[in-house]
Amino acid sequence: AADDAQGGAATGVRNLELLLTPAAADGRPPYPEAAAPDAFAALDASQNVTITRARLDAPRLAEAYARMPQPCRVVVSGPDAFNRAARAALIGLVEEEDDLTLLSA
Repeated sequence: AADDAQGGAATGVRNLELLLTPAAADGRPPYPEAAAPDAFAALDASQNVTITRARLDAPRLAEAYARMPQPCRVVVSGPDAFNRAARAALIGLVEEEDDLTLLSA
């Protein structure tokens, strides 16, 4: 059985890194219809969950993938342009392309 970050048996979410796009320079949120940041408070308090206000980049992907027990499934969810960019960056990291799931948001 796999272990969680505290060394116990993993159940539920093993590892989740949620990236939230920072607000624009003028302070407008990228998706004004999305829930307020307080909606993430319960998720943020969960074990094995990290919420970061940042954009996805290749070093962040490589670091996150290196922490994952193998084999693993990578799930990406976002707008089409985001999913295409994430897929291109992940193709060199994932062992099998079938281990990559893209969900349109």
